[in-house]
Amino acid sequence: MQNNKEAALQLEKLIHNTIPLGKAMGLHVIELTDNFINLQAPVANNNINIHGTAFAGSIYSMCVLTAWGFVHMRLLKESIEADVVVAQAEIRYLKPINEKIFCRSEFKEEDYTEFSQRLLATGKASITAIVYAVEDENEKAVLEARVVVRTT
Repeated sequence: MQNNKEAALQLEKLIHNTIPLGKAMGLHVIELTDNFINLQAPVANNNINIHGTAFAGSIYSMCVLTAWGFVHMRLLKESIEADVVVAQAEIRYLKPINEKIFCRSEFKEEDYTEFSQRLLATGKASITAIVYAVEDENEKAVLEARVVVRTT
């Protein structure tokens, strides 16, 4: 995938077309590589709370879409047809987000390889994704998700 703008646009289009919340939130895929993903949405319109900061549900949704999006696109790149589900996720909100929600996750290649081998051998596997919601390079929330995949 490298820093593949085409894959990033493909993921953004997929989310906008199949997950209406992503489009309503103004989600954009900023960067997508073999081991890194970065999504962004504004703190405005559908993503703002009564305090003028990012709505907690928007932060959570962005983090979940970051975890799901990375796994989904990496499997597509490897021509592995599978259903991808975020089966469990827990978030810790650390500080308010004021202007833009950036959600980032990085995967170690060895962790992904182990997951992929298990998936191909058994038809089912899970991987843990740690997603950071950041603003001005400061962590504002952290989500830990268990992404479960079954081949189709």
